[in-house]
Amino acid sequence: MIKIFVDESGTHDDADVVTVAAYAGRPKTWQKWSGEWKKAKKPVGVFHAVEAANRTGEFEGWSRDKRDELVKRVLPVIASNSLAGAVIGLNKQNFEKPPREETICIRPSAILIRPAFIGWSSPC
Repeated sequence: MIKIFVDESGTHDDADVVTVAAYAGRPKTWQKWSGEWKKAKKPVGVFHAVEAANRTGEFEGWSRDKRDELVKRVLPVIASNSLAGAVIGLNKQNFEKPPREETICIRPSAILIRPAFIGWSSPC
């Protein structure tokens, strides 16, 4: 069995970029990763990169140095395990330009919601 976790960011209207990350691994790999992740991110309950970057949410009141030390602990956990991962970032402005006649319009939501790309070439 393989477990896959997917997360997105930037789907709200005022975001310039949409990102999607997906990681896949066997349950024992996820179990190992989860233990290491929980240990590395303490005292943070849920690590949101945007909150860490802006020092909001659970990072409110943190100094840059304190935040950076936590980030230095969590980033190696992602890379040190045998999870397969893929990340994509899309500049939303590229999808707001009027398409040329020969261009197929790919809506960001179609990519995010329909991984099999069902209906991905529908008109804008």
